[in-house]
Amino acid sequence: MFRDEEIAFVYIYKEPVNIDELTLQKEEVESAEWFDLEETYRECQHHRDKFCVSTGGLEVVRKYLRENKS
Repeated sequence: MFRDEEIAFVYIYKEPVNIDELTLQKEEVESAEWFDLEETYRECQHHRDKFCVSTGGLEVVRKYLRENKS
């Protein structure tokens, strides 16, 4: 009935990362996925059933990216 699908950390990478090459702690992490930041931000504002990450944390990431455009 209850599913614990928590996003605990959001990372910003300046170089490409191949998810298949990441080493995951199997007891803690089931999978890693890429999500579009703006789409995720919008979804978090309206639907907490898909993403369990605070919009405040995403706002910090959005601000960082706006201020550090390459």
